[in-house]
Amino acid sequence: SFDKRNLYKQAQRILALDHMIWSMDTEISLHLTLIKSVKDDTTKLIYISKLTENRYKKRQYTNELSSFISDFERYQNALFNETR
Repeated sequence: SFDKRNLYKQAQRILALDHMIWSMDTEISLHLTLIKSVKDDTTKLIYISKLTENRYKKRQYTNELSSFISDFERYQNALFNETR
């Protein structure tokens, strides 16, 4: 749909965000596993820090993706209202 509106950069960004969110999910899962398995407190704190950072990044990516979704919904509603 963004392609039809000649918004190619936004369409590419959506694909990139999707990939980055998937990547963050993978890293979050990995860090949770590592936190449970490690015994050293210092190493555990490092993994907790990385986990927190990845959760923050995922939230940022999700918010950006949500803004694209909202924009698309507004566009669809405008099209629908024009056809009436």
